[in-house]
Amino acid sequence: MRVNVPTYVPSQRHQGGSLRCASCSTEVILDRFKYVITKGVQVVALVALASMLLISIAACTETADESLSTTEIEAIKAASRAYGTAWLSNDPESVMATLTDDAVIVPSGMSSMQGEEAIRAFWWPEDSPPTMVTEFTSTEEEAGGHGGFGFVRGTFTLRFQYDGADFSSGGAYLCLMRRLPDGSWRISHRMWSDGPPA
Repeated sequence: MRVNVPTYVPSQRHQGGSLRCASCSTEVILDRFKYVITKGVQVVALVALASMLLISIAACTETADESLSTTEIEAIKAASRAYGTAWLSNDPESVMATLTDDAVIVPSGMSSMQGEEAIRAFWWPEDSPPTMVTEFTSTEEEAGGHGGFGFVRGTFTLRFQYDGADFSSGGAYLCLMRRLPDGSWRISHRMWSDGPPA
């Protein structure tokens, strides 16, 4: 019996990125919600986006059970935590190493940014004082996935120093994860809402 296992590949046809199934041409447009994401509805939109992606992946698989094991889900959570640890190192290279090469970020209330150049320009602009992260904590309220894709949803608290002043924020986040050929997991999309720290 032939088993149709979906292979999703990045597509550049839509700003913000999308994933297209190589076998059935189903395409999930990952910036579909960016025009309705506001601080008030962002979490709902992000959860809907993750659900759409995972349902699409599951629907494309005819008979194969590619549900992630407990070990793989823990690996996804660890990859999400590595993101926070990287920020605490205050090393841009460590932060970028937690993302895929074609990663997309959707900051709170802003349009999506895709790729290393755009992300670096947003987080570390050349004409601005350096930012020193002093605290980055997060929770993992939900995690799962299917095949080579996963997600983590939770909350975070961030404290940092910028231009001699202290700042803090917190909110909800959603990470979409992709498993690389070597078996490791990286963040392909990260979206978050900002607000007062928890």
